Amino acid sequence: MKFMMKEFIDTNIIIYSIIATECKEKHEISKNLILSHSFTASTQVINESLYTLRKKKEIDCDRLLDEFFEFFNIVTLLKSTLISARELRNKYQFSYWDSFIVASALESDCSILYTEDMKHEQLIEGKLRIINPFI
Repeated sequence: MKFMMKEFIDTNIIIYSIIATECKEKHEISKNLILSHSFTASTQVINESLYTLRKKKEIDCDRLLDEFFEFFNIVTLLKSTLISARELRNKYQFSYWDSFIVASALESDCSILYTEDMKHEQLIEGKLRIINPFI
């Protein structure tokens, strides 16, 4: 039986995958990453993505939300996630919002978190590696 690493995706990767006008290179990398991997995302990441995309250009949020459910395993933030996020924020000095993403990835048993917002190659709790796909 082949072991599959679980991977978590941050908002910025989703945004780049949809909007090509700001940075074509990041758009291509993000789009190819999403199409070639099976990702977990939190409700926070989905909400941030929809909010940002709606501000940046006219999109059909209902259609996009349906597509998110097709592409991502979506997990919710629980009380345990919030408590863990607080502990991670204090231990690693993450931003408030990044700590929720890291806590969600850890609770989902992911071994990789794709983001450009945190330190590339950092290992969190001996379990979760931060990967910046643009490096």
